[in-house]
Amino acid sequence: LELLEIVFTESTFPPDNASNRGKLERAIRFIHEHHRERIRLADLVDLLGVSESRLILLFRKNTGRTPVEFINQVKVARAKDLLLTTRMTVKETAFTLGFQDEFYFSRVFKKFAGISPREYRSTI
Repeated sequence: LELLEIVFTESTFPPDNASNRGKLERAIRFIHEHHRERIRLADLVDLLGVSESRLILLFRKNTGRTPVEFINQVKVARAKDLLLTTRMTVKETAFTLGFQDEFYFSRVFKKFAGISPREYRSTI
């Protein structure tokens, strides 16, 4: 995850745009620190002091993903680790990562991992 953060923040910003770089770094740090919580766009908007459309543009331009996609990518990466290193059920994993619905979590997981959480656990 740290490598992803470095790649996104160091290779995608023009050096003359320190303000945007700092904002995205703060947002990414917040997402990693709060990945176990439900993170809303409004949380990031408040944190950075930008509009929702500006936030979306900032993420899309520099990460290739919307903020929600980026948040879910981080959560799925953490979910993979939890599924491999704990005995938590898929439902417990979903709730641990701030998802309120295990079925939505499974759809998000499959979108990023290509297989369901149950399939992922059974293949390893």
